[in-house]
Amino acid sequence: MKLLPVFLLILSAAGQTFADDPGCEANLPPCSDVHNIAKIECKVGADCTISRGDLAGGGDLGYLIDPSISSIDENLCSKKCKEQAEHDGMENKCKFYRWEND
Repeated sequence: MKLLPVFLLILSAAGQTFADDPGCEANLPPCSDVHNIAKIECKVGADCTISRGDLAGGGDLGYLIDPSISSIDENLCSKKCKEQAEHDGMENKCKFYRWEND
């Protein structure tokens, strides 16, 4: 089954890189595909799913999946990283994301 874009929240110790950040370098080499906080996958004909990473902690990540989402692009990926980083109750915050289109 063909995968639609895959969204990974990657936790790192450096600064934030959101798409709306004018200092964001969009063409960096890809980071690891290990999802430390969460991974959102959207498969054709199915609901998007989220899997927890090792650093997700005990907080609920379900708020990142909206029932109206059937696919994800770079912009939405960036917004989901920012949404998680600003969400109360999460010990570890998203600082980097990886978007991939399989």
